[in-house]
Amino acid sequence: MLFAEASGDGLEHLLAVGNDKTYEYYLFSQLLQKSGLVDTKTGLMPSLAAVGLRLIAFVPTNEAISQNIAKIPGCGSLKIASDYTVTGTLSSNNKTLLANYLRQYFISSLMNSFTSYPYPGSDCKGTFLSMSGENLSIIDNGETFSIQKDGANAIPVSTKYFGLPFAFSDGCMQLIDGIIE
Repeated sequence: MLFAEASGDGLEHLLAVGNDKTYEYYLFSQLLQKSGLVDTKTGLMPSLAAVGLRLIAFVPTNEAISQNIAKIPGCGSLKIASDYTVTGTLSSNNKTLLANYLRQYFISSLMNSFTSYPYPGSDCKGTFLSMSGENLSIIDNGETFSIQKDGANAIPVSTKYFGLPFAFSDGCMQLIDGIIE
């Protein structure tokens, strides 16, 4: 093999151990860890990812999470500092609530068929089953796009990166400018 995948490459690892406060997905990574979805010994997310599967992750920006932390199930006891440090502990019940909530941001190739990743004008649009078992729609108008949970407001994908996904060997990540309510 000419180029071998390095240990720790991929979307799963990126989200599981996102420990740089300057990353726009830092708070989402912290919530994944607080919820128990990240195995702290391996730095992986075994309940969300498996070998050979691809994920599409719609990740709220740090600003979206910090402005809406009180609306996120299980997060009532958490506090976010101005440098995006998360403090507080979660009860077992709140960890479960948070984990179930976070699963709706992921679409897996185990539960859906997709041949491309979402970006404006791509073929990846329509309604998909999220990892929480709820429908999540990708709405594309050709120039920008958004996601929408059944019966909720549409959440725009960040235009900071021109709607292009961060692509990895095991999936892609799109930053969104809101949270799923």
